[in-house]
Amino acid sequence: MTKNSSNMKTQSTVAVLAIVMAFVMCTVSQAGISVTPPAHGPQQMPESLIGMPKGSPVPVDPNCPMPFPEKNLCAALVFATPATVGPESIFQVEFHNRTTGAPEDPEGEVGVFLWMEMMDHGSSPVAIAHTKGSGVYLVTKAYFLMRGEWDVHVTIESENLNEEAITAVSL
Repeated sequence: MTKNSSNMKTQSTVAVLAIVMAFVMCTVSQAGISVTPPAHGPQQMPESLIGMPKGSPVPVDPNCPMPFPEKNLCAALVFATPATVGPESIFQVEFHNRTTGAPEDPEGEVGVFLWMEMMDHGSSPVAIAHTKGSGVYLVTKAYFLMRGEWDVHVTIESENLNEEAITAVSL
């Protein structure tokens, strides 16, 4: 491929992406949804996950869909409405103590990101709100960009320990 044809292909791809993005933004705007693009671009796969073997089996406890064993916590996702492609999805991450079952705030910073392994990309960063002492984190601005299997990663980062749990959402 010559340099000129490579440049033309890149320019064509950029033009098509711009048209698709304009269509999506118009559709979202007509639906009355406010979208603020992230200041630092789309999410990238965290360094801690790069190079990990794909499809590694993770033991599943039916009473604890997202275990954080080092912190003795369990988390579950609770969607306000079923997750959909395109419009904003809103859900809660609810933490409870694995021994007592009582709601509990994790020690450390809670993070959430969406990742589509099959397509090797994420979505824009989500917004997280929390009421201290509730064990509940409200996640907004979650956009599943296409149909397929999405992984919702929930992280707890503290000074001494970082833990992550992942659950799948199929659209």
